[in-house]
Amino acid sequence: MTNIMGFKIENDGPVYLCSDSQATAINDRGPFDKRPRQKLFYQGGVLFVGSGDRERILRLREAVADEKRGSVIQIMEKMMKRAESIDVDMENPNESATLFLAGIEDGHPVLYDMSPWGEKNLKPYYKKVEFAVLGGSGTSKTGPALERDLELGGISLNDIIEGMTLCFSYGERAGRDMYVDDKLQIGIVGNNFVRTLYHPMIELGKSDYHGYLVANFNSEPGRVEEAEKITHGKVLHDARACLNDLYQAIYENCVQMNNLSAAISRCGVMSVADRKNRQKYEKSRGDAIAERDKHKGYVSELVDAWISGDILRIDAAIRSSAYRHFESYERTGMHFGKSSEQLSFAFMKPEFVKAVPPISS
Repeated sequence: MTNIMGFKIENDGPVYLCSDSQATAINDRGPFDKRPRQKLFYQGGVLFVGSGDRERILRLREAVADEKRGSVIQIMEKMMKRAESIDVDMENPNESATLFLAGIEDGHPVLYDMSPWGEKNLKPYYKKVEFAVLGGSGTSKTGPALERDLELGGISLNDIIEGMTLCFSYGERAGRDMYVDDKLQIGIVGNNFVRTLYHPMIELGKSDYHGYLVANFNSEPGRVEEAEKITHGKVLHDARACLNDLYQAIYENCVQMNNLSAAISRCGVMSVADRKNRQKYEKSRGDAIAERDKHKGYVSELVDAWISGDILRIDAAIRSSAYRHFESYERTGMHFGKSSEQLSFAFMKPEFVKAVPPISS
């Protein structure tokens, strides 16, 4: 069971895919094994997430493992064809899976909903999604939240930063389901970029590590392997450390944005309900809006650096975020024995910096 989401940013903006990370094994006594697993995949220039039988999803991935740069339609057609033969050698032929895919079609990001084995009374299908799509057991939490936000006008997908905050907002809500966690795997497909970001606890195999670098640092597999040899394997470890810190920095600021959004909404309601104190609530609302805008600027700095594919720019953005944390600690009287100027990041060791040019050039 899982939580998967896909949505498009307005005005022909990028497409987001998002998933939780919990894989749950269930027998007749209930759930007995919960662990974080990779659910977001990058294959042939296409991103996809899946909900349902994990073995089926992995076999569909195998069907397109040799694709270098296919269209979304080509990838889905290959998967649909492979799905026809998977039931033959599966222990439980009644299981199914749903996939959301994102890629480029006619020069623009597109989002598809795909059911290789059909569902209920429907035959196997794939269809283009124009706004948003939710899947998995997490929809018991995210579905009502989306409906509420649409009714109240509380959802905004007018830029890429609001899309990122939506991932963490709905990820947290879906995590209230016992079969879902809030450790996110996020992918973005834009007109000229594909980026992926995994929660630090998600383990990736070596080929997926390479794919992680290829997707995020504008690289080629051969150059990643070359850099790995130069650094005796350290490049994979240090690049993952960089992306782990990027995830955490984006997460912390998005949480602040979501908390401030709730405060803004509460102050707006109270300024109408409690007219005697309207001025106080309106001032608090203005302060919360200003604070939210500040954190949105921080997220924008991090996401812009991420999309650039420049690891040195990503490092600078993460450092700026870390400095702000230490400054806030100092303002509140908390001391850790190190100033922000003395911070040392593992992924910026000299041997790694030397390996950066063949990755990003």
